[in-house]
Amino acid sequence: AAPAAPAAPRGPSAAQLAAEATAGGSGGAVQLRTEARTLKSLGDEKAAGGEASPLDVAWCYVAGSLRCAQAAFLLERQQAAADAQAMLLWGSELLRRSAAGSLERADEYLVAALAYKCASACAMRAFRLKQRDCARTIRLAREEIAALAPAAQGGGGAPEMSLSVSSAGRLEGLLNQLQLVCTMVEDHDKAQSMRRALVSEVSDEQRALLPRLDGASPVALSAQETLELLQALQKAVESLGGKATELKAT
Repeated sequence: AAPAAPAAPRGPSAAQLAAEATAGGSGGAVQLRTEARTLKSLGDEKAAGGEASPLDVAWCYVAGSLRCAQAAFLLERQQAAADAQAMLLWGSELLRRSAAGSLERADEYLVAALAYKCASACAMRAFRLKQRDCARTIRLAREEIAALAPAAQGGGGAPEMSLSVSSAGRLEGLLNQLQLVCTMVEDHDKAQSMRRALVSEVSDEQRALLPRLDGASPVALSAQETLELLQALQKAVESLGGKATELKAT
């Protein structure tokens, strides 16, 4: 039998993902999740070895985060919101904690700013997956607090209130959503502050390399636009000299 072809360095396109989501099945998301883990491990190994350039290390982390977003794209269309959110959170963390730091060590601060913007976009997409649940939780929590407050104050002394187990679970979910928004804002602000600090030093060549850095806010990006932003980041890292790593098909 012929050997399996290596996985494409940038993974499937948005059109290919949409076609797969329409066809159904979860194999594609599982494969992308596996590739993301492999790329993250490769990045860790290269970083620990100390011989690879920071750009090569950054490429692995950026490619891994792109796989996370691609898996989330599929999972979202398969109505697996919790799994899709988990993949986006992991992708956001790879960008924030690993890719951006590697790019800063390579003195590529403008591309690092784009990495932070991508992290922000992934966090916002993760929030949007459970936005309706978040709004419903707020309404239910307000109703329960309104019902508990008069009873707690009617017995005299200091008012005491307690939430039911189900309410406590909903509150934990709400706090997780709030954390996503905080993360999104922090990453977006860092990207913008880095861009502003570098604006006078940006050459026309660099500006052409990063066409999306001054684009739409992460709040306004669709799932496909988030993928495109990550693909632009990966292309930028490759243009700077980051070496792509081909993965064997499994």
